[in-house]
Amino acid sequence: MDARIGGQLNCSGATLTNEGDSAFSADGAEIGGFVFLNDGFSATGAVGLSGAKIGGALSCSGATLTNEGDNALFADGAEIRGIVNLRGGFRATGAVWLLGARIGGSLDCSGATLTHEGDNALVADGAEITGSVNLRDGSRAIGTVRLPGARIGGNLDCSGATLTNEGDNALIADGAEITGSVHLRDGFSATGAVRLLDARIGGQLDCSGATLTHEGDNALIADLAEITGSVQLTDGFSATGGVGLSGTKIRSQLNCSGATLTHEGENALVADGAEIGGEVFLSDGFNATGTVRLPNARIGGNLTCNLATLANGGDNAMFARGVTIDGALIFHNVSVTGGLDLFRARATTLHDDLGQADHPLGSWSAVAPLVLDSFAYARFAPEAEWDSTLRRQWLEQTTGFQQGAWQQLIEVYRAHGRDDEATRAAIAMHNDRVKRAGLPWYRRWGRRVLRVTVGHGYRPWLAGIWAAAIIAAFALVVWNWAGMFVPETGGLGGSPQPVAYAADTFLPIVDLGEAGDWMPTGWVRWVDWSVILLGWALSTIFVAGFTRIVRS
Repeated sequence: MDARIGGQLNCSGATLTNEGDSAFSADGAEIGGFVFLNDGFSATGAVGLSGAKIGGALSCSGATLTNEGDNALFADGAEIRGIVNLRGGFRATGAVWLLGARIGGSLDCSGATLTHEGDNALVADGAEITGSVNLRDGSRAIGTVRLPGARIGGNLDCSGATLTNEGDNALIADGAEITGSVHLRDGFSATGAVRLLDARIGGQLDCSGATLTHEGDNALIADLAEITGSVQLTDGFSATGGVGLSGTKIRSQLNCSGATLTHEGENALVADGAEIGGEVFLSDGFNATGTVRLPNARIGGNLTCNLATLANGGDNAMFARGVTIDGALIFHNVSVTGGLDLFRARATTLHDDLGQADHPLGSWSAVAPLVLDSFAYARFAPEAEWDSTLRRQWLEQTTGFQQGAWQQLIEVYRAHGRDDEATRAAIAMHNDRVKRAGLPWYRRWGRRVLRVTVGHGYRPWLAGIWAAAIIAAFALVVWNWAGMFVPETGGLGGSPQPVAYAADTFLPIVDLGEAGDWMPTGWVRWVDWSVILLGWALSTIFVAGFTRIVRS
């Protein structure tokens, strides 16, 4: 301890034994050269380098350190100008402790086995590492690997590693600053949570082919992280437990193509308020059991749901309220068990698969509940279905009457010069209101009258057809029962002219001189009064329809 050694400290091949205590202690030592604890070096008992200053590398390649239930290597606050080499079959039973250490090169644990079951296997909280941290090539850790607050000048590479701490955290790098990428790929497996909360990653987060298991909780936690590159959850990525990306800033894409996320009855993917600069891919075999949450997220490209399976029976399979998509929402060949909520979501384009041969509603067919109210989009994709018949069926599939969804459809048709489609959609909107908006009975009946007489104000010419029909029917009555009309003044002979009398009676502001000259008697008088009332009512409805008063 506190020794000053101008050259190297070489313990290669040594065997040191002091079970339950320190086997080797060089705390506070200053060593000008390398420290070699390799080539079969074995220590039963703790190896202490706390506060040591090492002018070269610390090489423990192939070493075996055993201090079960305590620290196997203790190097808190150590300053090491070179690399720390814990590879080549390095084995530690007990914690490897590098709290606050400063390492001038990489921390290389490739192929190492670190065992401290139910506790911390590797502790590097707040460490400053100029190079990369490598736990790859079959590295195994039983216990937590801790890197919170660490500064890593290269990559954090755990490719092919196996981390196990069931029911707790397998990897913690909360608040870490990583200049390069984080690689949790190529067969990487974690039993226990992988935490990157509030981390800063200068490259990408690559979990291609990884398997994460933290049943009943989140398997990957990267909330509030800032990631300069992309997030890759691809190539068979599997998470049993949720994937958390709430508030995360991803400058490139989020790619979950082919991923399997399982968190039954809970949230499978949580990206509330995330900012994603590129596209989001939930496609090519993407399978989520549990809710995919994207509320208030901002997506700089497309949100692609193609050849995906979303399942959360009895609840929302996708909850995307308020999401902003700068590109298209692509919703193709999606199998949905559960609901989809797009309330106040925005996309430039909607590209879906309405009109499929097997089902006209395509991927929307089994969605329940479906919320599209205030979902804004500027157009349908050119190859998507524009036909208003199918679009009306689509909106009739929503959970209850959703006026905002109908109005958006109408606006899109009008913006693209499809006025006839817009009219049909507007009439369908009012019909849907009558059916599902829970109107009082008198408003329902009033709306039904407006539908028949003026097409809810969009077809006022229907009132002219009704007027012609009523006038014609009443003219037949006048013609057949002309004897039931008596002159109002003396000297008038014959009988009323049927069409003129019927028109004069029906039209409230027209005076053809017939209705004032003849008085109906008997039951025809009741018919006459009814025609007068119908004339006033239909004229009023026509004016209201023509001036668009009844369209709201």
